[in-house]
Amino acid sequence: MNEHIDISVIIPVHNTGKYLRRCLDSVLAQTLQSFEVICADDGSTDDSVAILKEYSCKDSRFRVIILEGNHGPAYARNAAMDEARGEYIYFMDSDDWIDPDYLEDMHSHAVSTGLGVVINGHWYIEHEDGRPTVKASQKSFVEGEPAFYTPMDTQGGFFPVVWCRLYKADFLRVNDIRFPPIKGVEDNYFVYLAEAIQGKCYVFFGSFYHYFKHRDSISASKGYEWYHIDAFKALAVALRERGIPPTAIKRFRMWKEMDLQLNEEKYATMKAFFEDVEDDYRAASGKYTYYERAMIETVLSCPDLKTFRRRYYLCVDLRSRFKTIIRRAVKTFRKHVIVRVKGLEPIRRSTRS
Repeated sequence: MNEHIDISVIIPVHNTGKYLRRCLDSVLAQTLQSFEVICADDGSTDDSVAILKEYSCKDSRFRVIILEGNHGPAYARNAAMDEARGEYIYFMDSDDWIDPDYLEDMHSHAVSTGLGVVINGHWYIEHEDGRPTVKASQKSFVEGEPAFYTPMDTQGGFFPVVWCRLYKADFLRVNDIRFPPIKGVEDNYFVYLAEAIQGKCYVFFGSFYHYFKHRDSISASKGYEWYHIDAFKALAVALRERGIPPTAIKRFRMWKEMDLQLNEEKYATMKAFFEDVEDDYRAASGKYTYYERAMIETVLSCPDLKTFRRRYYLCVDLRSRFKTIIRRAVKTFRKHVIVRVKGLEPIRRSTRS
């Protein structure tokens, strides 16, 4: 009789040997003990494989998959998912670490809600240069209060990474949710597709995930942000295949990452993408902010990058700058003109002689 496994922890690994022990030790220290760890090495050339084999020898819950070549984290995660035996699946990055009660916290909320996806809204951003850690969470939620939301809510579009989510394995299998064959931003595709299918999402604020930012990470590589186009193209296809309009996702956009690094070729690619989802966008345009609508409409109406930059500046940048000027003026007025309260001396208004 096979032993029941609550969670399969999936960790793609590629040349993270100097951070790997910290990651694996944090999993070993979990208060929830009914887990397995599947580490998929994606063509590492450092000591990562030796470290993985060391842990698999001393704890039978650790399994190692060695892949030929370097295909990216999406490929490695899919390979590990095929081997997963847990009731739930949790994805973790090999250079990060988790608090001791993190898995137990996630598991208890998943069981109590019965949903295919639950989200932990707490994480720390750890810096390689020793700067203080930054506590992060979704600001549109009330701190400490669990909440339900839909992907189209204004408070939705929760930070699109898999490492702050726990997935029910059967939910992923039944809906054929897997990572797309791209080398970056694959989290966006996976997260948005799962939450669009589930429809009702749940977020809570529990123990912490520690996200380590360093210069060797994939997200720091040149051109990484342009994988957004590949991810959203694949997402549009996957949603339509399931009868879901792409705009069912509030954050069905990538232009915040795009607009500062455009060239003619990239602009043409982005324009073609927006033309592909134009009908879906117009059906739900009332649910987008002014800035979101301005970006899409400007791209759709401009034949080239030069025209786009000129029009976008007029309709978005100037408006944003004007709002900033007004906000600063109001702040200055309150500080230097309005009488202070709570025991402070009033500021005297200047008078002309």
